[in-house]
Amino acid sequence: MKAVFLSTVVLIGLVLPSASAHSAEYSAGDIVPVFTSVLFTRDAIGLTVQDPYFLGTHEKVRYFKANRRTFDFRQIGEEHYASLRGEDHFQEFVTLYEDQTVSVTVAEVEACRNHTDPEVACRAPTTKRIELDGQTYDVDMLTTTLVSDAKIIGDELWLGTFGSGGHGIYGAEGLLVASPGSQNPKQLELGGTTVRGIAVDPWSTEVWIVAGWQLAVVSQDKQVTRQYWPLHDIGGTARRPQVFVRQSDDPLLSNPLALFAYSLGERSYEGFANAADEGVEFAGSEPLYSYYMFGTNFGHRPQLPERLVELLDIAEPTYSWRKFACMLPGERAKELCLLDLDAWPTTAD
Repeated sequence: MKAVFLSTVVLIGLVLPSASAHSAEYSAGDIVPVFTSVLFTRDAIGLTVQDPYFLGTHEKVRYFKANRRTFDFRQIGEEHYASLRGEDHFQEFVTLYEDQTVSVTVAEVEACRNHTDPEVACRAPTTKRIELDGQTYDVDMLTTTLVSDAKIIGDELWLGTFGSGGHGIYGAEGLLVASPGSQNPKQLELGGTTVRGIAVDPWSTEVWIVAGWQLAVVSQDKQVTRQYWPLHDIGGTARRPQVFVRQSDDPLLSNPLALFAYSLGERSYEGFANAADEGVEFAGSEPLYSYYMFGTNFGHRPQLPERLVELLDIAEPTYSWRKFACMLPGERAKELCLLDLDAWPTTAD
């Protein structure tokens, strides 16, 4: 593992607006799987995708492969993916917050906390000295910015950044590219998401950035040319809930029907697939996801289409089944929703 050393050079008295924060407390993106690694070969690119822990699925890691002609990612088996990692292939992995993660010095943090106006002090930029592969760069970064990954590409330093606060991890300053002899880095806009890792494609001039629940491909002139999103949907010949990796310039969210099917069990798959075929629509997905993640807040539960009531008779009763019932119309669903928790199965999904 390459070591990254950081030290403070001088505090600059300029105050910048705070970086776009992405709270870990809630976001619709928390529902979808996340990219965890990128692998390059001469003919293909491989990805690993992992489910968030609360989805309750048994298959935690999924593997995808795309050829370099179409970049159309398809799911493959673990053995097929392992074959891509043979000795004859170049490989480079991106993982979430590697051991090389660095942070600001204790003195900076204490100065931020003890300032008469902490909000202003915490947003003050500091010139930080970063040493990597025997090269040294002085980079203006916000006082509380942390580094998730660092790569020297050409003669420039690429930095993935994140911040840590009361609501968990957030996006900080995104992706920064610093040139030798210049303290002002170029900032690449990645929608305020948290940069998890930087991967250099040895067979092209592209750089692949794992950022939040997206995978952004950056060209040599530092423009985002493609974006990929992992999501749950119902599809394939088996008409089952699956994880897909799809390209889009705009964020893609999972299909709620697929999420329900996963959490309510295999007996429900056909019923939810039929509902998907019929084009069941939802009135706003974010409140739905919010309730699904924090289902104890019954005062803000969204209403699901009546067409889905019949699925209560198909799915196996679980805690997710109860949350599903709480979002359905009708007296029967209401009764199920209000059952005492002691009356439900002891095994949580």
